[in-house]
This record gives sequence, C-alpha cells and structure tokens, in this order.
Amino acid sequence: MKTNGYWPQWNGSWKYKLLAFLLNLTAKLIGFKRTNADKHDESYEKWGDENDRIRCDLGFLERLLQDCEGSYLKAFAAYLFYFAVRLLWKASFNYIEKEWM
Repeated sequence: MKTNGYWPQWNGSWKYKLLAFLLNLTAKLIGFKRTNADKHDESYEKWGDENDRIRCDLGFLERLLQDCEGSYLKAFAAYLFYFAVRLLWKASFNYIEKEWM
C-alpha cells in the first residue's frame, strides 16, 4: 500500500488520524527512510502465515535500527514503530488459510 506519508493515511477514526500524523512527523524528524515503510508494506501484500508476518515485522525493525546511527532516541522510536505495527496492523496482513490434514 503506497501512501503520501510514512504511516498509512486511512480514513479511520480521529484517533487513528492523530496517531498517523504523529508517527509521520516523528519519522520525518528522526530521518527514517521512507523505503523502510514501503518495503514493509510490500511484504504485507504477499500471502503468508503468522511466522511470515513476524519475519516482515522484524525486517522492518532491522531496517529502522540501521537508520539509527547509534542514537538511543532513534532506537527507542524504532521500537515504538515496531510495536505499533505488531499491535495495530495485523488486519492488514494477507493471511493464507491453511487446510487441516
């Protein structure tokens, strides 16, 4: 999903819009690369199971931490972004339904 900001701009509740605004502003101020979010969004478009989602999210965290350049404040923000994705974006992942054998 491509958006005009680092964090998706869906037509959600005012709470979501406020969260998206604050996270976009934070990402811009910290200097997180936009490609981190784009790669994560592309990985969520692929089909998979919960293990695949975990790998996608950990890859996102790893790319964010690479942008931190040794800054503890940036690393803290990277973990906040990671946990926000883990908690709030499960519904955005394309899950494969596995058949029972």
